[in-house]
Amino acid sequence: MSGRWVLKVLAVVLGSVLLPVATNAASNQLPQVIKDNPWLPWVITFVLAGLWMLVNARKARQREPVAGSQSHGPLAFTVGGIPLYSPETPAQDAARAYSNGRFHEAFRSYVKAVDRLHDFYAIDEMRNRQPSLKDAWIVGGLTDSLGAARAIDPRADVRDGVVEASARLWDIVGAAERAGVSANIYRQGLADLQKYAPDVVT
Repeated sequence: MSGRWVLKVLAVVLGSVLLPVATNAASNQLPQVIKDNPWLPWVITFVLAGLWMLVNARKARQREPVAGSQSHGPLAFTVGGIPLYSPETPAQDAARAYSNGRFHEAFRSYVKAVDRLHDFYAIDEMRNRQPSLKDAWIVGGLTDSLGAARAIDPRADVRDGVVEASARLWDIVGAAERAGVSANIYRQGLADLQKYAPDVVT
């Protein structure tokens, strides 16, 4: 039931209850009206509680993220109309999948995390985030999950993920080195991708 319908129902209930009471109150003292209608305080309390719950429900909806944003995680920045989302969100999903033995799923989520690192470093040009050791667990998770997926199934189809992650990492390496920042983490990631998926040409 929508908030508008709830308001209509409460208004009808309140009007049907208070109208006869108000008529009696015009010719009687208020204490006598309450005495004659002992249920009146409860009805008023019920209506006010309903209004309070409705107002708070609307406030809660206003605080909810825009539809669809939950799958992306928290929006970090917008650059030239392009949204930049936190890489840690898919990386955390990947870590949970990895701990539950879902290595292929973990690999795909780590690829998404690397793609978001690329957004910060290549598109945003490191204005809001810089390559650093804090990315090591993301890049390491990417290659570890690939290695685990291939260990279970050497013929697992990981081509698209490896190609995308390699392209993103090469872009990050170039951006980092142009800025004079160490790219060792990302170069190691590239080497490990090739080690675990030598059949994929990148």
